[in-house]
Amino acid sequence: SAWEHDTRPRDDGTHAIRLGLRQVKGIDERARETLERQRAIGQYRSVRDFVARTQLGEQVVERLISIGAFDWTDAPRRELLWQLRTTLADADPEYPALGLTDDAQRALGASLPPMTSAEKVAADYRDTGLAPNLHAVELFRERLASRGVITVADAARLRDRSQIRLAGLAVSVQHPMTAKNFVFIALEDETGMINVTLRPQVYQAHRALLHRHPLLVIDGRLQVEGAVLNVIAQRLRSVDDTLDSPAERLDLAKQQRMFH
Repeated sequence: SAWEHDTRPRDDGTHAIRLGLRQVKGIDERARETLERQRAIGQYRSVRDFVARTQLGEQVVERLISIGAFDWTDAPRRELLWQLRTTLADADPEYPALGLTDDAQRALGASLPPMTSAEKVAADYRDTGLAPNLHAVELFRERLASRGVITVADAARLRDRSQIRLAGLAVSVQHPMTAKNFVFIALEDETGMINVTLRPQVYQAHRALLHRHPLLVIDGRLQVEGAVLNVIAQRLRSVDDTLDSPAERLDLAKQQRMFH
């Protein structure tokens, strides 16, 4: 990938956005210059070639592997992460290696289970701040639907004052000093975003939950004013608490933005 975001044509005639490396946390201006200089020389042949040419630190390379920047190698991400220490040791003799033979290293890496969809989504949010391939809510959509949870797109087709249940990622939480202690959430699912208003007593009852669990299920009453939708929240729960036994838990605790 290049430094800047760009678009790529799809077979159906539409265009997909390809995220640039600037989106990856931890890549600073010096790393950018190195990446652009090496990219001008030629394409990378492998992770080992990338490490040798860029000399980027372990943490940055780990992030790039975790978000799929090396999926073109066809090696599973977890296997690449396992092999990274040997790769770094090959590029830098002073780097501590695992002390395993190449065959043992490859065998252990190949035996590791692949990253789950939930782990990939969590890595995307952790290392880039967004998940371009799969929204977190999509991992649970079928089970959420069986519990009466609808999508934001579904809500747009309902009447004013409808009672609804939504699930989404609280991408921002605003608590303006001039709003008489009302709190406003921007709730996002795979179909769109909707505004959620918490009255003071509702916010106080769910304050701890809101700060710990950005992936929420919200019960409330829909307000429709033209094309603008808003939900007056009545009850908040985490997705984990809503599902009886979630198959995979997401570590998204730091993904929401709090504004006061």
